[in-house]
Amino acid sequence: MRTISYLISFLLLAACTETPSKAPLTLWYDKPAQNWDEALPIGNGRAGAMVFGGVEKEQLQLNENTLYSGEPSVVFKDVKITPEMFDKVVGLMKAGKYKTASDLVCKNWLGRLHQYYQPFGDLHIQNNKPGDAAGYKRALNISDAVATTVYKQNGVKYEREVFASHPDNVIVMHLKSDTPNGIDISLDFTSPHPTAQQKGTDDRLILHGQAPGYVERRTFEQIEQWGDQYKHPELYDANGKRKFDKRMLYGDEIGGKGMFFEAQLKPVFPKDGKCEITDAGIHIYNTDEVYFILSMATSFNGFDKSPSRDGIDPSAKAASILEKALSYDYQTLKQRHTEDYRSLFDRVDFELFSSPEQKAMPTDKRLEQFAGNADPDLAALLFQFGRYLMISGSRPGGQPLNLQGIWNKDTIPAWNCGYTININTEMNYWPAELTNLSECQEPLFRMIRELSVSGAETARNMYNRRGWVAHHNTSIWRESLPNDNVPTASFWPMVQG
Repeated sequence: MRTISYLISFLLLAACTETPSKAPLTLWYDKPAQNWDEALPIGNGRAGAMVFGGVEKEQLQLNENTLYSGEPSVVFKDVKITPEMFDKVVGLMKAGKYKTASDLVCKNWLGRLHQYYQPFGDLHIQNNKPGDAAGYKRALNISDAVATTVYKQNGVKYEREVFASHPDNVIVMHLKSDTPNGIDISLDFTSPHPTAQQKGTDDRLILHGQAPGYVERRTFEQIEQWGDQYKHPELYDANGKRKFDKRMLYGDEIGGKGMFFEAQLKPVFPKDGKCEITDAGIHIYNTDEVYFILSMATSFNGFDKSPSRDGIDPSAKAASILEKALSYDYQTLKQRHTEDYRSLFDRVDFELFSSPEQKAMPTDKRLEQFAGNADPDLAALLFQFGRYLMISGSRPGGQPLNLQGIWNKDTIPAWNCGYTININTEMNYWPAELTNLSECQEPLFRMIRELSVSGAETARNMYNRRGWVAHHNTSIWRESLPNDNVPTASFWPMVQG
């Protein structure tokens, strides 16, 4: 009996003993990013940013995962397989005349490329304090989903924190120094879209623009060599002559089509500070602490609705998001963000051993040495980084991960930065169930449901069949036709019902 009492006492004591806290999982570097590929990604499943971590100039390259070129009215639908043509192509293939069959398929059974995921813009932060930086470190804490930049300048310590909050749908940036009046910065927006304009109001800075109504990454020479001018009436007249010398059309060039977008940025002072907002940007000074709340919205109103005619007002949406977030102070915003993020990330713990010396090195140095010097802890870190990217890029209510997640800087990105659904989209989501992130699949399942709508039209009009079908490429407009000029890829349907 006494033994049982001792055992119970021991178990109770063990239950009350605090589990030692673990060091956060962190990617870190001892210099700012020199280019986009070296910047650190943050995201909340809708909005994302690449954080460069500069000292003299900081940059956040911004994305919102509904901002695409085009709209439903520019989706190419004029593809139909007649029974006679079908029998002819099948006969040629049986006879081994694959080149002839391929030429017929390219000419008669293929649409054009789907539309393009677009960059939103960039937020620039100019440090108006001169002087070299010392003790520099930028990091991405993937345990909390917070990016930080720390350095000293003229003996003054500066810290920046940036995170993308899913519960509040905003990006938050916090700056502080350890001396009064240590902060003197200027902020402004730019965008790769010529339609974008910056405007200052009494309390915030606004960026408003319209994405291109049509984009084509194939060159004029390729289109004309293939004889595909008829597939691009936006670029060619009825005689196959070029109407433009460019393949990205905005505003009046495309009948006013294209998705509208808006960002709103508001500074908040926990204590005193000076703020001047004009159409040129924001000037913040005479303070040691300030934070900014950034909201982004587009006119996207569904895959089957015109964002220029039937779209949501992005100005009203961005303002509503911002006002709700402003009801919380910085610490509450951060707490809401981290609690939400950890509810997913903390489900999996994975540890492998590496030496303390290895773990103390910057991440880029560890990567350089990995091939010649085993670093198991780095492999475990990259495993968790993959989970971080899944949580940051794919949350219920948003769009699924495209070829670059939600992070893209190019107006004509590689492979359209859409969905290659004969393999790459599936590969993006392989880790979801295996790493206990089932909820992150919701955007993918919603895309499949939406594809079944456009795909039923393709099955009926192209194949004269019931059910639905999609081919190897799609975008936010849920294109379901075989497209481009590569039949070996286009006719590899991996989704059908």
